[in-house]
Amino acid sequence: MKTMVLFVSAFMMVSGLFANSVDVIAKTLYHEARGEGEIGLRAVATILHNRAIKANGKATAELCAKEAKRKMQFSCWNGKKDLSTGKGDSWMLCVKIAKEIELGKFQKVHGHTHYYAFKKCNPKWAKGRAGLVIGNHKFLTVKG
Repeated sequence: MKTMVLFVSAFMMVSGLFANSVDVIAKTLYHEARGEGEIGLRAVATILHNRAIKANGKATAELCAKEAKRKMQFSCWNGKKDLSTGKGDSWMLCVKIAKEIELGKFQKVHGHTHYYAFKKCNPKWAKGRAGLVIGNHKFLTVKG
């Protein structure tokens, strides 16, 4: 019985059911902004960081990962329990940024809480709001 429990636990960890926070953050950054360079990746990480602070008063890796997986907030997670691991230099940078969050060494690049790919969509919640454009994303704050 003990062997069966260990096998099930190992399988669940490998399959991503117990993915750690750094992994969730890195996958979120990779799948949302891998083509945006370091500043674009850091800008998306800042969204996770700012949302965690807004919701909890602090931004740990666990709280940032929780924000990443909130329903209908980051399109890469919509309808998915796990995402594929990235590749190459972009993936390594995503992991580095996620680890900075875990270690409490992450430096935010703006104060906004939301963003969208302005070339692909124009969401109702963004209409008439000033924001900051970094790469292919517009960053802004939505109150409430």
